[in-house]
Amino acid sequence: MLKSIKRFQIPIYIIVSIVSLFFFVISSDYLIFGNTSIQRNVHIIIGNYYYYLFAVSLIFLIYGLYESYSSIRDTFYFNKYIDSESKRVFMENLSRLENISKKFDGSYEERLDEAKKKWKLKSLK
Repeated sequence: MLKSIKRFQIPIYIIVSIVSLFFFVISSDYLIFGNTSIQRNVHIIIGNYYYYLFAVSLIFLIYGLYESYSSIRDTFYFNKYIDSESKRVFMENLSRLENISKKFDGSYEERLDEAKKKWKLKSLK
């Protein structure tokens, strides 16, 4: 990913989830309840592609929610272990912290380098 996109990774995944949820609701409303008011208003744009819209929006919804959850979980994990008071705990989690710092923008790598200097460590890789 580009460095500028890495900074906005979590908001992008949340926006993807919200947009796909919107299309999922529209397509599932038509497929479950049939000819509704939403269908009449949206039929001009979507046409007869409700099954495709349902499948694609479901896939993007699952993907967006998973990536949002994964990114938020990694952020909490990184913040929890980067400032640990024990060198042993930091060493046990160093490989995962390095992977997380590569996933996000450069500020995470800088914080990890500072913590390594604090504990006088080198990279595992």
